[in-house]
Amino acid sequence: MERIALTRPACYAEALDLRLETLDLRDVTRAWQAVGLARERHLLVAREGAKPVAVAVLESGPPGTNPFGLLDSVRVFALSLRARQAYPALMDGARRWFADRARDGFTFLAEEAGDVEASGLHDAAPDAKPSLWLIPADLAPEFLEHIHEQTAPRPRSHPQKELS
Repeated sequence: MERIALTRPACYAEALDLRLETLDLRDVTRAWQAVGLARERHLLVAREGAKPVAVAVLESGPPGTNPFGLLDSVRVFALSLRARQAYPALMDGARRWFADRARDGFTFLAEEAGDVEASGLHDAAPDAKPSLWLIPADLAPEFLEHIHEQTAPRPRSHPQKELS
């Protein structure tokens, strides 16, 4: 968390609950569970000996709760100059973690130039089919409204017989 605080704006850590007091998502998880939904976060730490060199933050949410799978995501953070050498092992760990939750994929949120190449996601994973979603900012509100209209629960209609 200290590294994130040094390399990212405070609003970043706040928005993503990447602060020491919120890292475990305890309050978020409790709120989601209260309405019958699951939410989970897990950290994978790559080490050289006892020294942490990189960390992957894995998050999981209920399938179907967002259109782009952003709740099933992985972010990596470098903790040393040799961090990128550990990214393929972190991605392998992420694959296993998501597979254990019956997920067939996750969204890798690459935030630094070169992270995608360093992660090795395109190596040794011939079944992985990376995709890129681009939506012009001015169309995003209409697109989200469309998704809402298509997926919102509808009351069951009960045709009424007309009285004679």
